[in-house]
Amino acid sequence: MLSIKAAKKSFLVDKKRRLVLTSDKIYIFYKKETTPRYIIDYADIMGVTISLHPSTKSGLIFHFATKADEEWICDKRQELVEVTAQQYTVKTGKSIDIYGINSNDLSVYLTTERDLQRKMSRMPG
Repeated sequence: MLSIKAAKKSFLVDKKRRLVLTSDKIYIFYKKETTPRYIIDYADIMGVTISLHPSTKSGLIFHFATKADEEWICDKRQELVEVTAQQYTVKTGKSIDIYGINSNDLSVYLTTERDLQRKMSRMPG
């Protein structure tokens, strides 16, 4: 359906990945590998947060209920969010929550594994 080059933000390093969005799942590939390293089911995504700040038009966070959130940097962010929202609706019958934040730093909205252990969520709303 859609293949996008993106970088997963992790501490101080941006890890380059390839996201392939199909009608069933999002497949995450490392560099030039042909086997996905991990797979995201659309139904597992609780919401998406995007930065509306003029200097940051590529940042977004996928929020999850059962695992730590993931922050991504992607030049085709709009396409990524649109396809994710469409497929989420097809899979669940509901609309996905999309939050627009007027900040260039999304990390304050990123739920970590430690937050999950404390039963906390940093997802807006």
